[in-house]
Amino acid sequence: MTSSSLEVRMQVRSAAELGAQLRKRRKEKGLTQHDLAELCRVSVRFLSEVERGRESASVGLVLRLCSRLGLSVTVSPRESQLNGTSIITTTRVETP
Repeated sequence: MTSSSLEVRMQVRSAAELGAQLRKRRKEKGLTQHDLAELCRVSVRFLSEVERGRESASVGLVLRLCSRLGLSVTVSPRESQLNGTSIITTTRVETP
């Protein structure tokens, strides 16, 4: 990571939170749902369902969406069952 980049980490605890982060990032990149769906070879309906937090979405396709939006997904062990630490963290690197 260079001095001009900033790593932003977001804890994701649910499909709805992941969908919201994907929608936010898509909009930051100036993409419509149609644009991103075409880039990722998924239907607009699928993308819309992911952004709304549908839990039965295909993991492989969701990872493809993350990749196209410049997001990485990291899986890490929970510190404890009681503290609510997330299993999935999405990370992106921003260059101002």
